[in-house]
Amino acid sequence: MSLRPPCALVTTSVVVAQRVPLPPEVPQEHRMSQQPSIARVVHYRLTEEQARQVNRRRTSSASIGERLVAGSWPIGAQAHIGEAVIEGETFPLIVTRTGSAADGAAVVNGQVLLDGNDTLWVQGAVEGASPGCWFWPPHVPAKAAAPAYVPAPELVAAAEQSVASASPEVLATAERLYVAYGAVTDGRSAVTGATLPQFSACSVLVRAGWLAAVRAVLAQDQTASERPAPPTPEHVWDAFAHRWYLPGAKGPAIGRSSVGA
Repeated sequence: MSLRPPCALVTTSVVVAQRVPLPPEVPQEHRMSQQPSIARVVHYRLTEEQARQVNRRRTSSASIGERLVAGSWPIGAQAHIGEAVIEGETFPLIVTRTGSAADGAAVVNGQVLLDGNDTLWVQGAVEGASPGCWFWPPHVPAKAAAPAYVPAPELVAAAEQSVASASPEVLATAERLYVAYGAVTDGRSAVTGATLPQFSACSVLVRAGWLAAVRAVLAQDQTASERPAPPTPEHVWDAFAHRWYLPGAKGPAIGRSSVGA
């Protein structure tokens, strides 16, 4: 059985009356270079009559419940539920048949996917911007990627000087802290998820950052001669908290306030 093109469903005068310029976001060359085909998805704007038709047949769960109680709802009847629609509202349309108007314009039949549990069958829609017309979905450009971080030259120079002036002991401590961080994150960056490189392969800014952390702790720490005496040989000095603590024990740690200097 031959398929009748949808243009046969509308008169030439109707097609011409509906021909309007495409919206600005749709490239004009799409009229000639891109033709709809079955199963393609395009956009469609509802007409005033179509909006009334959709709203008239729709109901709500509350209304159905009331009519079921009253016995006025037919058992097994299909309920159309969804938000109210208005003229010119845009919805996706799945093309089910294609054809051509007298002027070569693409004409389609299709199912409009409404925001509800129902659809609307459209026949003889031509390409355009007015209600009752279909048009290609506008191109939505991808978000531009964030510009790559480029540290200021003076920042890099300061980091290089910091790394160059660090003693082997301080560098080793910075590396231990870096490795401890990686042990917690399974060897990945907690920010990007990327695999962490060896400390020596890190950028100079990263190495200088860990060095700064070590130096900050050491600057607050006391030398062995300035520390209060440990309450027991089992106590460990916490250079970060600046106090003695007993691993695994509960209760306040011991610092200068409780043990004499």
